[in-house]
Amino acid sequence: MSGQLITNTDTLLKDIMNKIMPWSRNLYFLVGYFYFSGFEEIYKNLQNKNLRILVGMDIETTLNNRVREICYLEETGRPLKSQVRDDYFKNLVQSINESAFFDNRTTEEAFRTFINKIKDGSLEIRKTRDPNHAKLYLFENDEHFNQGREYPGTLITGSSNLTHSGLRGRQEINVTFREKHIFQEGMEVFNKLWEHAVTIASLDNYDEFNQNVLEKVWIEKTPKPFLLYLRVLKEYLSYDNDRDFKLPGELSDKMMDLKYQIDAIERGLEIIERHDGVIIADVVGLGKSIIASVIAHNLGLRTIVICPPHLKDQWEQYRRDFHFQGEVYTSGKIASALEDYKDTADEKLIIIDEAHKYKNDDTINYGLLHKLCMANKVILLSATPLNNEPKDIFNMVSLFQLKEYSSIRTVENLNDEFKRLSRVYEAIKKSSKDESQKEDVKRRIKEVGDEIRDLLFPILLRRTRLDLMNIERYKKDLEAQGIAFPKVNPPATMTYTLDEWEPIYWKTVEKIKPDSDDEKGTFSASRYRPISYLKNQKKYKEKLAAVFEDIKFIELSQEQLAKFMKRLLIRRFESSQKAFLITLGNIIRSYELIEEWYDKAGKIPFFKKGTIPAVEALVSDNENMDKDTIFDKIMGLEKIGKMKEKGLFFIEAVDLRKEFRKDLKKDKELLENIKKEWESHMMWPDPKVLHFREHIQKLLKEVPNRKIVVFSEFTDTVDYLQEEMEKFGFRSFSYSANKASKENKHIIRSNFDAGFPEAEQRDEYDILIATDAISEGYNLHRAGVIVNFDIPYNPTRVIQRVGRINRINKKVFDELFIYNYFPTETGERETGTKRISTLKIALFNSLLGADTQILTSEEDLNSYFAEVFIENMKSSEELSWDVEYRNVLSEVETHYPELMKQAEELPLRTRVRRSREKAQSGVLVFAGKGDEYTFKYCDAQGEIRSITAKEALELFKSDLSEAGTPVSEAFYEKYSKLVQRLFLDKTSKARDKVVNEALSKLDLLKEITDDPGKKGYLSELHRTIKEMGAIPKIFMRFIRQVHERSIEEDVTALMEEVSGDYIRAMFRKRDEIVQEKETLILSEELI
Repeated sequence: MSGQLITNTDTLLKDIMNKIMPWSRNLYFLVGYFYFSGFEEIYKNLQNKNLRILVGMDIETTLNNRVREICYLEETGRPLKSQVRDDYFKNLVQSINESAFFDNRTTEEAFRTFINKIKDGSLEIRKTRDPNHAKLYLFENDEHFNQGREYPGTLITGSSNLTHSGLRGRQEINVTFREKHIFQEGMEVFNKLWEHAVTIASLDNYDEFNQNVLEKVWIEKTPKPFLLYLRVLKEYLSYDNDRDFKLPGELSDKMMDLKYQIDAIERGLEIIERHDGVIIADVVGLGKSIIASVIAHNLGLRTIVICPPHLKDQWEQYRRDFHFQGEVYTSGKIASALEDYKDTADEKLIIIDEAHKYKNDDTINYGLLHKLCMANKVILLSATPLNNEPKDIFNMVSLFQLKEYSSIRTVENLNDEFKRLSRVYEAIKKSSKDESQKEDVKRRIKEVGDEIRDLLFPILLRRTRLDLMNIERYKKDLEAQGIAFPKVNPPATMTYTLDEWEPIYWKTVEKIKPDSDDEKGTFSASRYRPISYLKNQKKYKEKLAAVFEDIKFIELSQEQLAKFMKRLLIRRFESSQKAFLITLGNIIRSYELIEEWYDKAGKIPFFKKGTIPAVEALVSDNENMDKDTIFDKIMGLEKIGKMKEKGLFFIEAVDLRKEFRKDLKKDKELLENIKKEWESHMMWPDPKVLHFREHIQKLLKEVPNRKIVVFSEFTDTVDYLQEEMEKFGFRSFSYSANKASKENKHIIRSNFDAGFPEAEQRDEYDILIATDAISEGYNLHRAGVIVNFDIPYNPTRVIQRVGRINRINKKVFDELFIYNYFPTETGERETGTKRISTLKIALFNSLLGADTQILTSEEDLNSYFAEVFIENMKSSEELSWDVEYRNVLSEVETHYPELMKQAEELPLRTRVRRSREKAQSGVLVFAGKGDEYTFKYCDAQGEIRSITAKEALELFKSDLSEAGTPVSEAFYEKYSKLVQRLFLDKTSKARDKVVNEALSKLDLLKEITDDPGKKGYLSELHRTIKEMGAIPKIFMRFIRQVHERSIEEDVTALMEEVSGDYIRAMFRKRDEIVQEKETLILSEELI
């Protein structure tokens, strides 16, 4: 029937066309846009038919991989025919390789029909010279059905393109005509356009079409799996070699251009571009600060450096040497950095040295740093990024990543994965005391460390010395530049007996040991836990909440502080007698102070920063007492709600039980008696110092020009040792934070830094005795021996100490030696040093693959955890997992470039079935979103999961002898599921208690406030927490402290601390991640 309307409502256009085609011989389609989704709808009825398709538009793929029509309006006149053809070829290839239209058997079959018809000449495609939106479908009837040429055919015109939506979509209107004159007029229009159109595909130019289209699409390709393996290595491990950047040697004549550093700079720039930040975690001595400085220069951004106070001068020098603009702030001046740059909207670079210190998101400093970093690029420097627990490194990463919308694609939700790892780690801590769990603890520690390292591989730059000696291109470069690493000998354990001191020591330990709270005649540490003595806690709950939020939290924190002080006493004794006596005196004086407050003022004071009084006042070497650790981790009392208020909070003495005053007296008398007994025996020789002096004398005689660095955790011990060494004529120099003058720094560098200008080097000192103030930022490689006089509570400090004498820029000695004084058996049991050290170090080495034995190699130590420690240190000699793959990639690129070219030319969406069995069967997919990659795997049972690069590359691994085969029918269902799940932005279902409480409080505040501006702000803040989980806990606590009675004032204060600009920066970061282009690169069917 002529003039019939087709709206795709009752009858589809594709059905009308398929009914007409059996009566037709020749088909002529003029369409604005042609794609295979339309061809697929009709291909079964195209047998023995001739089809000419005239396309008026081009093809482009949007970010969502949906093909759309576009019109290029040429301002300089008509494009050349060759340009039209080349553009169409290019866009056609792109649309096939980057869209999901062909990811099924039916479409592949339609494509084969399409190719065969071009080959036999029954299909021709041309492109109009000028853009053309017209749609005209002409069906020329077979001569047996044209009724003596009175009914030559059918014409359909309207809105539908030759696409799936055009032939099926409900928003289309078309009309059919069968009149002879209308059909003939339509043919005249078509033929005229056809005559001047550009040939895209025909029998005559099949070779050109084959070369420019068919050879560049994935369909009908079964390459060798080795080529897919190479392509994955190239995409995942290589750097952007087209990037133009300056090298260290170009910026400073002091620097060498080393390939491993050049690669780190290039890779660092790439990671920052992809993820807004990078963690540079090379082992100590490989030049992390140099790499960061060169990156800063090449980024050209205003740079803010946050570093420990003792590294400020060094960073100022780096800023001058490498010519990057910016300011250097010490770790206590983060608020100043925020204030100085609050009015500048330009993007900046934030470099954070010793970034592992910012591990607790419930501290003020972390909150300030998070605000500083959120809208900027970030470089985190740390040889020990995992300092304590999985959540620590996650908090570090969260300085430039949104917890719920991470650009890291190694898992579906990074927040959930780190919560799981934290639960595993906590379980390990609980079981680590059980001797029967020894092997299980060891295995699980390594698994957690491996998992974290694999998760963070995309943002982590980490090389060990072993890596540099086993990655061929680095090894050859170092050899060519005359650089070699000294052999680091396994540490020797130095032990000593207490002799006549043994009974006094035992008696002291029994009185102050941490688990002695309920025993009579022992140290109760009452002065540090007055909250536990309150008569009526309800009375103080509201008062305390205004300052400290949670009275139960305070009580628990004070109990922890009490135990900490007991352990501190034992650690100080293990260090030196002098340090122990000084600490005893400080604690006694603090007890006297509290007694005075109680007796004279009738009050007990609380400093609002923490407790009474500041703990660091008790120990003279406060540079070794990390304030954030003391106040925020151990005590946890620094709250943001009242952080701007000064003064004290008081507990009335009458509100405390009488036992508090009695226990204060008992504790003080007990400590005074201990001190008196120790002082009465100080004429006895110090066995530890005697042994130390003899050993130093022997070492200096063995190699006179080999200097020695002695480390202690405590300044008092350093001063004590310096005095003792001077008495016997040793050429020793001591250093601690309170001696950090420019003059002393120059003395150290001129006497101990082999990289110091030779003309300025001095030989005035053989021994350097120092605290950990010198374990970062100094080159001390004129020394060949490290002596750890005492073992620090945080063993990562020891890693940094050894790195001071094992530097990349100049080898002085062929061998380095480490000597360690371990706590005696008694002290070890009480301090728990080995147990804690073992757990942290084992996890640390599993995560980062440390390349040196640091603490001990003696296998006869009785402690179970010391044995675990040794085994983990041995395992730390393992290479980084990616070294093998980097060598394969380098080998092929260097010696087999043609093979590499084949791999690089593999079309996107290439898939192949393996001919050799792997450890797992299923479907493996490698895909990209933006500049980041992900690996997804569907097992034989149809379960889908993200897998790490380490696991994926092991599955992709192949060699040239393995043949590829076409995928099976079973491939498609698994593949379809994987594609649907490829880049789901999965948010965490479970929230922490503190998050839920903050959300509830915001809901309440939104209902109460009458201010529209504040209501809108609270809504945005609610969304930020709920959708992204991006606000640090310290700010969530601030939210919870907003009072209904003072809502307007408190919300105004909240808006200053958690500003709208800060919130909007998080949303911008999320939107950038969500909108990135998705690309499916390669897939394999594993058997």
